[in-house]
Amino acid sequence: MAYKSHTIMQRVNLGKPYEDYIKRMVKGGYYASASEVLRDALREKMKQEQPIPAPKKTLQQLVQEGLDSVEAGRTVPYTKGLLKKALEQAKINAKAGKKIPSHILP
Repeated sequence: MAYKSHTIMQRVNLGKPYEDYIKRMVKGGYYASASEVLRDALREKMKQEQPIPAPKKTLQQLVQEGLDSVEAGRTVPYTKGLLKKALEQAKINAKAGKKIPSHILP
């Protein structure tokens, strides 16, 4: 089945401010038709669009990863000095210009 782009555009209600703007652009000679104005605007918007990021993990997935790490022995026992030591190391890393590992970023 062939796609008929003109039938879709005939059904779009943009509203007075947008319609007035399109008319001014065509009347001013910037575009030959309303379709050209809309196509150009859509092209510009598509250029600005960022790639869609991968979906974030759910809380359930993150908890399961934590449980799997505990089961695999990839843990450090909590002590009173653990957070202090981690903070000191973070300061050293920041001064050295080291980036924060991606698995730690929110």
